[in-house]
Amino acid sequence: MHVRKALLHIVPGYGARQNALLDYALLLDNYFQKSSYKTSFDVRSLPDAYMISYVNAGYSFWEHLANLQLLRKWRKKNIPGLVFFHEAYAAAGKFYQKSFWKFPLEKWVFKAYVRMAPVMYCSCEPLAKHIRVYQPQNIALQITPIPSNIVFEQLLPWQQRKQGLVVFGTFGRRQAAIQKKAALLDLIAGLGITELIDIGAGTLDYSWLPANIDLRVLGYTDPVAAIATQIGSVKYGLIDYPEHLLNKSGIFAAYAAAGLCVINTDESFQSAQQYTFTITELKNLDSSAIEKRLSAMQKYYDEERSGEVHAAKLLDSLRA
Repeated sequence: MHVRKALLHIVPGYGARQNALLDYALLLDNYFQKSSYKTSFDVRSLPDAYMISYVNAGYSFWEHLANLQLLRKWRKKNIPGLVFFHEAYAAAGKFYQKSFWKFPLEKWVFKAYVRMAPVMYCSCEPLAKHIRVYQPQNIALQITPIPSNIVFEQLLPWQQRKQGLVVFGTFGRRQAAIQKKAALLDLIAGLGITELIDIGAGTLDYSWLPANIDLRVLGYTDPVAAIATQIGSVKYGLIDYPEHLLNKSGIFAAYAAAGLCVINTDESFQSAQQYTFTITELKNLDSSAIEKRLSAMQKYYDEERSGEVHAAKLLDSLRA
């Protein structure tokens, strides 16, 4: 009987609370199990290897301290491991804001993880710049974009899908994506969109949509397979995210994995665009030009960002 090694993956909630990083850990486990590792979330056990998914606000201060104590213990025992930095720390803000007073503590916590990590990963260059400020000279830092937590199977060719638009993600991300209502209404009419699917927690105001648009508000949908069915059924996905940070966006990763035409309402980095479309740009392109960029996006996702590629890179570090 083949015995798998225990890989302890620390995520917010420690496996007991549903969140995007737990979905991420479960996705990776599908690939880790093919390489003799089985993911555990039990911090009381001594693992054969470990991975910490660092986010600033996902853990309480005391949980951060507990994670750092475990990290110190595992390093002393020479247990192979890595820390994946999904973010750095919040901006300081104004002196009358809570973030101003929390900033020094959050920065200290972030620095402690960087100083203690045996191997470090992050998803994009802007995040890497924060890490390099405190990075020890003998510790490696690798950049790899995050994959989609949602696995899509048997997708229809793009031209055969419904003339639908999906708005997916957290409440804040979805709300930002629909702010340019006049431009969106013009685009919806121009593309012949007949359906809008809203997926995520919290209720957005869609009273501005024309009556002929079929609005489907699905809320927080679980299991992940149900989300895959909805996203994979339409042609277009809406997002509001700076182009140079898309490598850390799980929303964009899901859209890319599903082969959607991604409409980005954040136009602050237009010169860097490779795989998304601005509203202005999309109105002036025909379907062949759209499909050409979609093909490039699919190639990028499959070769550089898929769950299989992502997991393989992490496993290489754990075996080194």
